Amino acid sequence: MKVLIIKQNILIGLFLAAFLVFFFGYCSYSQNLNWKFQTRGRIYATPAISGDVVLAGSGDSTFYAIDKPTGELKWSFRTNGSVHSSPVIYENHVFFGRADGTLYALHIHTGELLWKFDSQGEKMLDFWDYYL
Repeated sequence: MKVLIIKQNILIGLFLAAFLVFFFGYCSYSQNLNWKFQTRGRIYATPAISGDVVLAGSGDSTFYAIDKPTGELKWSFRTNGSVHSSPVIYENHVFFGRADGTLYALHIHTGELLWKFDSQGEKMLDFWDYYL
């Protein structure tokens, strides 16, 4: 289990067991597990929180917006490849990148695609850099 974010006494974390990936919401006051949300792929980067929304991309080619109090899916956005970057939030927009160098901007409340940009840069061949 890995705790990723602590905000307002709610821990948003990640639990990896075999190939199952769960986000979880845990209240540090009551010590109760409030919710869990399973993705179909690995989470490679730290999620972000904007208000009551947890935002994160997954190795299943999907970017998720999860309701922080309940753990319910608010919306999802399907890409054509694995999402490996942490999201960046600016006003009502969320920005993230795919492993192939494509950048996306979505509306934070609806998941509507605002724009995408193919950087034409080097493609990521592997997640590990092989340096010590």
